[in-house]
This record gives sequence, C-alpha cells and structure tokens, in this order.
Amino acid sequence: MYIKDHKEGVTLRVRVIPRSSVNLLTGETGDCVVVKLTSPPVGGRANKDLVKFIGKKLGIAPSSITILHGHSSREKTLLIPGMDRDTVHKRLVGAEDR
Repeated sequence: MYIKDHKEGVTLRVRVIPRSSVNLLTGETGDCVVVKLTSPPVGGRANKDLVKFIGKKLGIAPSSITILHGHSSREKTLLIPGMDRDTVHKRLVGAEDR
C-alpha cells in the first residue's frame, strides 16, 4: 500500500509525472499514488509544487510535509505529520481528478 504508519504520522509513496498539461492526482499504480505536475523536474521546482499540491489535497500546510526519499527521483516518499492512514486515504481518494 502507498500509505504507511510512521511515528510522526504517515508516509506516502508518490510517483511524479512532470511537465504535464495540468496538475492532477490520477490514482495509484503499484505502491505509489500518481501525481501529474505541470512543472519541470529542474531546480527542485517539481518537488516544491508536489508538496504544495499534496498539502492542498490533504488540507494541511505544505511546509509541514517533508520529502524523506527521492529528491531527484520520480518516486518519492513523503512524511505527512499528525495524520492517520484512513484520513489521508479518504482525502486522496476523494481528491482524484480522473
């Protein structure tokens, strides 16, 4: 599963598809949530936009989200503090754009 318990909240595995025509959450593949972003993967721009996008979908401040792994990879692990698996799952499933 793409959401796992962590001592500070939960971790979320994400697969980023940069340079899309629109920012959207398209569902899941394997053990990752797929997020399309308009920004290019240059200079950390896609990472910044990913954190902002996920924060908006979850209703939390983007500054509270941390990228634990995958700073320069398409597959990333995010730390979502203070939330549980069920809440994150419900908010993401309800936020799918397809």
